[in-house]
Amino acid sequence: MKFESDRTYRAIFLSDVHYLLDKKIKFHRHQDLFRLLDYFRKNNIRFKKVILAGDIIENWFFSATRKYRRKQKRFDKLFDRLDAIAARKGKRIYIVGNHDTTSFTMQLPDDIHNYLDKRGWSVREEYSNGDYVVVHGHQGQYNKISWAFHIAMVRFFHWLAVI
Repeated sequence: MKFESDRTYRAIFLSDVHYLLDKKIKFHRHQDLFRLLDYFRKNNIRFKKVILAGDIIENWFFSATRKYRRKQKRFDKLFDRLDAIAARKGKRIYIVGNHDTTSFTMQLPDDIHNYLDKRGWSVREEYSNGDYVVVHGHQGQYNKISWAFHIAMVRFFHWLAVI
């Protein structure tokens, strides 16, 4: 898709970034996302709504809160770019995905929720505006027991891969 410079689009939807995921587990090309976001910024391409539709950070393989506390600059690296493409007075919406949290109630860890609040992001489970509804899509996939089991297994195999 080609984007026109100096233009404001209605919305951009991004999902399944799995930011901070260890390359030993699964290779995600975050540099491609950064190049795209930098391209938007440099060419004055903005969006009235920046909607992050789940699994933006990775919290199943390790504690994203611990990584946040040690390396807030890595969070800034992503969110500085996302903030830069939001139009002035535009909406920034963070929809919680199943890999963003280890809470069955779909609550982000407090440190990360506060970080997003301070940056002006609205954190929620879904977003609707009358024309469309945005959800991550994992709803109904787990019950409380299978949720805890999946996270425990993923963290165990991550631990094995690291040692």
